[in-house]
Amino acid sequence: MLKLSGKKIDKNQQVFILLGSNIDPKTNIVTAIKMLDRKLNLQKLSRLYKSPAVGTINPQHNYLNSVAMII
Repeated sequence: MLKLSGKKIDKNQQVFILLGSNIDPKTNIVTAIKMLDRKLNLQKLSRLYKSPAVGTINPQHNYLNSVAMII
């Protein structure tokens, strides 16, 4: 069992990490995936999804998003 912020985490649980970037997104998403893979047991990765920035006053670039599953 791992302990994080006072809570016990079973090492066999699945954890999903959401990834997203609209600043040099291809580079940042790939870098994040490589970092996760080096440090954690990366099991699965979703395809990349493009989504618009919402709730902003000034126009922004689209986001690239993905989900990583670790155990």
